[in-house]
Amino acid sequence: MGILTNEQFLERLDAAYKAHAASGTVFVSLKRYTDDDRLAARKEKGMQKKKNKDADAMDVDAEPAAASPSAGSFTKEYPCLMRAKAGKAKFSTLIHPDDTDRFLEQYAAVMKRNADVLLPPAPPKSA
Repeated sequence: MGILTNEQFLERLDAAYKAHAASGTVFVSLKRYTDDDRLAARKEKGMQKKKNKDADAMDVDAEPAAASPSAGSFTKEYPCLMRAKAGKAKFSTLIHPDDTDRFLEQYAAVMKRNADVLLPPAPPKSA
């Protein structure tokens, strides 16, 4: 699983939808991507374990401090990470904030081309 360019991702996604049209599933997820959040969460988790271990040793109840968002986190633009899984194949792409509108238009076009496989087949009408 590697990070593909936006165009490569959409081509592979289109191919995955066509390959799994008869049977199979394609999962797609979209989320905000930040390395800082991931690293901070890992550090906080490690600190929390250490704090809990120390508190258990001292027999003191330690309550975790509530994380308050910093003022800068609301103004910063983050890239988006879009992942897809089709069978055993996994692929993903990073969408830069400047390219979001163009990418989502292209993604919508891929979804429209493959919308016929999203609906179950219509039951036959009885005469």
